[in-house]
Amino acid sequence: MRRKALRLYNRITMIQELIYTSVPKGLAPDSQGFCTVAQTAGMTPLVSQTLKNLSGYRHTFPIGDERKPLNPEVFIHVIRRIAGADLHIVSRVADCGVDYTQRSNLIAHHYTFEESDCIPCGPAAILSQPNLFRKNWNEKPREITSAPDIHNIQFPSNKCVTWEKQLGDAGWGGVVAERIEQGDPIIFIFDPKIKMLPLLVETFAILPPQLRWETTFSTFFIKSQEPPNTNKIQIKCILNGSDEETFAKLTNNNFVLDLRQKQNLSPTGKYVEFARTGFVAKASIPPKIIIGNKTNEIKMPNTTPIIVPMQKRQIPIKNTRVYDSQQTNQLSVSFWIKLFIVTIIITLVITGLLALAKYS
Repeated sequence: MRRKALRLYNRITMIQELIYTSVPKGLAPDSQGFCTVAQTAGMTPLVSQTLKNLSGYRHTFPIGDERKPLNPEVFIHVIRRIAGADLHIVSRVADCGVDYTQRSNLIAHHYTFEESDCIPCGPAAILSQPNLFRKNWNEKPREITSAPDIHNIQFPSNKCVTWEKQLGDAGWGGVVAERIEQGDPIIFIFDPKIKMLPLLVETFAILPPQLRWETTFSTFFIKSQEPPNTNKIQIKCILNGSDEETFAKLTNNNFVLDLRQKQNLSPTGKYVEFARTGFVAKASIPPKIIIGNKTNEIKMPNTTPIIVPMQKRQIPIKNTRVYDSQQTNQLSVSFWIKLFIVTIIITLVITGLLALAKYS
C-alpha cells in the first residue's frame, strides 16, 4: 500500500457517518425494520450501501439467556476502494436489546475517513473514545449535518499491562506488533468474557501512525465482513466454537494465538522487551507529521514516546507469474508485423522465380 504523510488536525471535519438499526420507520421513504436511521447529508449511495453491508451481527446469546450482556462487540477497521480512492471505515456493531417487534436488535455506527483525515492515533484509539459510538437509537430518523467530535487521543506506549493480565506476559503485545509490521495474517481465538479492543490499543501504541491505518482488524470476525473482491482483514478475532474458528485452523500461514489461557512459552522479538517494560535502549526519531504547511513531530504527553521508524513491508512473491496485458499486446502486434513482412518477401521471391521460368 502506498504510504502518504498523515495530516494532523485537532478535530476531523471531513468524515461521514451512518447509523443502522431496527426501527418502525427509517430515513429512506417506506423503510422499516433493519435500515438506516441517520447518515451524513450528501453521502453517495455507493458509500451508504458499503456501510450497510458491514452492519451484520451474530447474536451469540439470544433473548432470555442470562449471558446476553456478554454478546461481543464488533470493533472493526477495513479499507474499501470506492470511486478510485481508499476509504477507511471505522465501525462499532453490537447487540442492542430488542426492537419494536420484541426481536433481537443490533446497532451499527460507522465513520468513514479519507486518507487526508487519518489522524495519528489510529482506528483502535478512535474506537476507544468514549461516547463516540451510539449504543441505542430513540430518535426520529435524520440527516447528519454537523461534524463528529473526534479527537487525536494519544495512548501512551507503555508496558502492555492488558496483555500481561490476559496471557501472563506483557511481551505478547510486542510479538503481535512485530507480526503486524511484517504484514502477517493474525488470528486470535477468544471467548465472550475477553475484551479484545484494549489489547489492540496497547499493541498499536507501539507502532507508528502509518501502520495503524494500514492494518485492518475486527474484534469479532464473521464471514460477511469479507465480501468477494475486497481485501482480507489482517487481524481477525474469532469466537471460540464458531464456524470461523474451524476455517481458521485449516488455513496455513496464519499466526494463531489462543487468548483463553496463559501461554507457557516465553516470547521473543524486537518489541518484546519494550512491551514488558515500556523502555527501549535507544531513543527512536519520531516520524514527521504535516500540520498545514508546517512539519512537526508527534509528541505524546506525560510519557516517553516510542515511534518505530516507518518501513515498507516486503511481501514475498513465490512462483508467481505476472500477466501484463499491455506487454502482451505489444508482443502480439510485433509478431503480426514481422509475419506480414516475411509473407511479402516470400511472395516477391516466388513471383520472381515464376517470371524467370516463363522467359527462359
